[in-house]
Amino acid sequence: MFYSSTLNDYLGTDRLSDREIYNVAHNLSIAYEYVKNKGSNFVLTIPANKNTLYGENMPYYDSYIVDNVHNVDVLTPLLQDMDIPYADLVKTFKDEEEVLYLKTDSHWNNRGAILAYNTIMDSLGLAHNDYSDVNTRKEKGPSGDLGRMMYTFYGPSEENYWFDIPQDFEYQGNFKSVEDSTIQTTGSGGNGKLLMYRDSFGNTLIPLIANEFSEGYFSKSNVYTLERQMDELSPDTVVFEKVERNIREFITMPPVISAPVFEGVLPGETADGTPEEKPDSTITLKTLEADYDFFEISGEVDKELLENNTDILIELNGTVYKAYHVGDNGFALYLKKETVTLPAVAKVIVTGNITQAVEVKTLDSDETY
Repeated sequence: MFYSSTLNDYLGTDRLSDREIYNVAHNLSIAYEYVKNKGSNFVLTIPANKNTLYGENMPYYDSYIVDNVHNVDVLTPLLQDMDIPYADLVKTFKDEEEVLYLKTDSHWNNRGAILAYNTIMDSLGLAHNDYSDVNTRKEKGPSGDLGRMMYTFYGPSEENYWFDIPQDFEYQGNFKSVEDSTIQTTGSGGNGKLLMYRDSFGNTLIPLIANEFSEGYFSKSNVYTLERQMDELSPDTVVFEKVERNIREFITMPPVISAPVFEGVLPGETADGTPEEKPDSTITLKTLEADYDFFEISGEVDKELLENNTDILIELNGTVYKAYHVGDNGFALYLKKETVTLPAVAKVIVTGNITQAVEVKTLDSDETY
């Protein structure tokens, strides 16, 4: 069984543009640099859609495939070019002859979870138990999520691998299940504190990874309030885990951190020494809903200004910041309210093979210009 929301990825009918792929990598590079500058270890990992790995089992869709190249295929070399630490689960699972996802579920089986766990920990360079010598048995487990969708709540059960792995950690607080939106653990692992943003693929990873850290904080929120949680938790390691079908979220909901100051050389100006104005651009300043301590400054740039790898900078009251790239031609950055003097003079700057470009605006709170 295959999850319908992965169909466009499989067929190549709604692939991210080359500009959007660059934007995903660009946004991740900003988040990675923030974590690295805090002195923490970092890795990104992307579990594959089931039909990316096992497309030969898809029903009658071959003739409808528009593009055999998936978003993650194009993104992966770009992550490597930008030196973003990446645990490549797509390649890892493709290299395995055995099918490691469940037939009636959209996720990997327990043997796949151990493979993913080892890939992540190896990429982090952290000592860990690889569980290669634990006792294994195969027996039926709970019904799969796709099975429950097809056959009401009580779907067919399916055989899975089960391992005799000791639980050397404890769940803290009002823990109900690995589906909880936030989970905290304490244990005897020797790798310090962990902050992990995860989705449902993390359900089977939590019992494995939590064993290896003295403290673990696992967030299932789509919005990564990274700066706040880095300040509160002081993690030694940060993991971003997001399934292939949702990597677009890195350009619709980038991690919440104070925008880094741009320290490079600004692009050239026009012949008379003034920036070229582009009145079609927009810019907005408002309170960020995900964290009221921040302003969000966002807007759009004329698409004619943007090549695939064009970066967008925002100058605010004389300081130039790196902006996240949002969607295809948008931008966003976050700044602590206490650091912003209003009204603020703002200028949008694009980099690349074009001049420094756009009109200057004066911003006050919660207004659009």
